[in-house]
Amino acid sequence: MFNAAADLAAVRAAYERVFAAENGYRGGRFTMEQARQDAFDTAHRIAQVGFAVAPKDGRCELLDTGRQQLGSHLVGVKFRREEMKIAAAKAALLATALGSAAPSDFAALRYSDAKLATLKTAMFPVEYAALGKLKATPEAMWLWAEAIRLRKGSSLSASAPSEVLT
Repeated sequence: MFNAAADLAAVRAAYERVFAAENGYRGGRFTMEQARQDAFDTAHRIAQVGFAVAPKDGRCELLDTGRQQLGSHLVGVKFRREEMKIAAAKAALLATALGSAAPSDFAALRYSDAKLATLKTAMFPVEYAALGKLKATPEAMWLWAEAIRLRKGSSLSASAPSEVLT
């Protein structure tokens, strides 16, 4: 969905309908904010899989095992850690954009090689410092930079995520 969506308002409306149905199955125990936060937190944990700085509670290993097991269900494509981290970064940015005043043009939220230069000076807040280790996966790092920026309440700019991260 992330790669095909064009209008954030339409994505938000679809998310709200799916959330209402799924939450109904769970007795209405959750808010949309809780669901978006859970998606963001899980994506943040996935971003840390394989890093020495990752928390040592076993969840990163569990997530990586799940990624490896998913491979037997995919045909003609590999789902390496890099792809997992990019997918998680997209989920984090989407979860953040759905709860913020992100631009309605979904294309502004997508990574392109032209945006790579904006990462040279990227510095993440201390609670997200591990995301700086994503430099080997620039798409994931850029998507995270945008997600953190939206969470901080700054306006989204397709050209300069780095100066707003600290």
